[in-house]
Amino acid sequence: MHDEIWDSDMLPKHRLALGLFLLTLACFAHVCLCEFVGWDDQIFVTENPHVLGGLSGANIVWAFATQSAGWVPLTWLSLQLDATLFGPEAAWGFHLTNLLMHAVSVVLFFYLLERMTGELWPSAICAALFAIHPLRVESVAWVAERRDVLAMLLLMVTLAAYLHYASRPSLGRYALVVLSFGLGLAAKQMLVTLPFALLLLDYWPLYRLRLGQAGSKSASAQVLQAVPVTRLILEKVPLLAMVLAVSLLTFHHVQQVGGISSQVLLKDRLAVSLAGYLGYLEKTFWPANLAALYPFRVPPWWHALFAAALLVAITAALIRVGRSKPMLLVGWLWFVGTLFPVSGIIQMGSQSMADRYSYLPHIGLLITVVWGVGGLTVWQNARSQVQTTLVALIVVALGMLTWFQVWCWQNTETLFRHSLSVTKNNYTFHSGLSGLLAGQGIYEEAEHHIRRALDIAPEMARLHGDCGALMVRREKFQEAVVHLETALRLGLAAAETHYSLGVALNRLGRTDEAKQQLVKSIESWDSARPPEFFGRGVSIVPDHKASPHLMLCEMALRDGHPEEALASVERALTIKPDLEHGFQFKGIALGRLNRWADATTALQTALNLAPQNAVTQGYLAFAYDRQGKKDLAYREYADLLSRFSFWAQTSSDFAIKRVTKTAFRDPRLAEEIALQICEATQYKEPRWLDTLAAAQAARGDFTQAQQTVHTALKLAPSAELTQRLQVKLRLYEGKRALPVE
Repeated sequence: MHDEIWDSDMLPKHRLALGLFLLTLACFAHVCLCEFVGWDDQIFVTENPHVLGGLSGANIVWAFATQSAGWVPLTWLSLQLDATLFGPEAAWGFHLTNLLMHAVSVVLFFYLLERMTGELWPSAICAALFAIHPLRVESVAWVAERRDVLAMLLLMVTLAAYLHYASRPSLGRYALVVLSFGLGLAAKQMLVTLPFALLLLDYWPLYRLRLGQAGSKSASAQVLQAVPVTRLILEKVPLLAMVLAVSLLTFHHVQQVGGISSQVLLKDRLAVSLAGYLGYLEKTFWPANLAALYPFRVPPWWHALFAAALLVAITAALIRVGRSKPMLLVGWLWFVGTLFPVSGIIQMGSQSMADRYSYLPHIGLLITVVWGVGGLTVWQNARSQVQTTLVALIVVALGMLTWFQVWCWQNTETLFRHSLSVTKNNYTFHSGLSGLLAGQGIYEEAEHHIRRALDIAPEMARLHGDCGALMVRREKFQEAVVHLETALRLGLAAAETHYSLGVALNRLGRTDEAKQQLVKSIESWDSARPPEFFGRGVSIVPDHKASPHLMLCEMALRDGHPEEALASVERALTIKPDLEHGFQFKGIALGRLNRWADATTALQTALNLAPQNAVTQGYLAFAYDRQGKKDLAYREYADLLSRFSFWAQTSSDFAIKRVTKTAFRDPRLAEEIALQICEATQYKEPRWLDTLAAAQAARGDFTQAQQTVHTALKLAPSAELTQRLQVKLRLYEGKRALPVE
């Protein structure tokens, strides 16, 4: 490469390094505006108390002891440090750290490549392409992939230490290699292929391994002495021992949590692996339709065969020119070798490939591409202005694609929707988007996506569980039972599945079956090993674990067993002492036992935990009134009416629902709610008296219901309401309550 664009005198090396750093920041800076995403970020940060708590003695010990995401203590420590420096909710800080690590790695890659090869401009172009290629976005923009950027940074440190050692071998210098490599493995196990990659570097560009390669070496490159093959291999033995230990540890953990699929045949895994190589090559040269998840699928035999033929052909061609152009062979073998562990030959997860898996392998592929193009006669004969223009156009194009790709990671919804738009049969993200939308109350679209997921994977137990839980929220209880029972039949014996089924059965009036499922949910929680993560993170586990106890409490109250209800809610509060609904139910149960002073204490605690809960405040006023503390009751009722103008109407609707809907029928609760709104309005509002009469009739107290209707009629209601009251009066006189749906 003797053209002007490769001339090392054109620009000082340090100015180029600064330019690479700034280029990386320019293409990725807006990542700091992105949020955490609901795609493993909750496991790594947002719902992980060991990270949210920042650096502390206990959290540091946990980082080294846990294998929640493999043994990656250094990654956990870096996340804990971010939580300490920026605050646990400052997503921008975590993103900034990812970006800075990536940018520093780019600069180190440039310096190392230039130092080893002596080629300034090829090194700069290779580093620039690596820095801003759209395939980098997933590793940089995804906080959960801190493992990638931290491991890459430590890889560069390890390579620098190895170059330092190779230039003048000594025990102290070798110790630095071992130390930096060990730190890299503690960040992410994908570095397990590095000992083999170092042998490639010994072949080129270090030339420690002389096998007749004749590639020219720049005068500015460091010239190293040839080393016998036996010694080069022995040098790598301690590193290989570390690799073996970490690999066994990781493999054991992944097997324990079921991360390795034993259902995919070897021939299918081989086909997926071959097609994956072709996919990474395609997205290197045409980085379109990038997604956070490429759903697993076994390619057609002809596709795998074509991929195998292409890989063999490229490898054979590069072996043929390996002596004259060793950089091409080394770069290609680096790509093939470092990608192999995550190529799908060992199937982990539900993806066929992943953009993040290209992070380390791309180094070699880009070396092959840059030096390969630079060695073409047509390139060497081109004018420097043409070379510069072409390189600039490629960098600008990649930078723009990266800029837009980063926005796809703006939040969970943008990530899921984009991935669904560029992939097919992505049941994982259909399900994820369904859960996200359900959490926002957008139930209709949520149902569409979970049904779409089930269309794609009808035998997936988890999807039936998610669908059943959504149907419970949509009050489609019969359909919920079908999906939840299917989930259990398919093997999803999760505590939350039993709980959702218990709720659905309860709403259908199948009380005994509901209690059985709730008890099974409790037993599942009690017998489960204490994992750090229950799929959605640890902070919400107490809420979910307490839920079946609360449901049993609600059922006991409805069935007229306040002692049993009190026992259930006490168990819930033992699990989660700050459970607002627990104290609310406890207050109601104590009131049913006429322990109004204790009920007041429990309800006041609930209100302190959730001051905006109008239901709790209504019950607190109700408890004061039952103790004869009329002034306190009036104060609470007045505050309720002033703060929550909708409270009376909402409470009335709730009470009517509790007497007219089979799934929610609880006349005693309806009467308590109706009494509250009547007391708050001093029994002067005929609409609320109408509600109270309906509750009384539902409880079978038709005489009292008739008296309440007569009181309402004396208040001169509107003609329409008067007519409705008269119709209901005749109904109650006939000892009939409002019809139940």
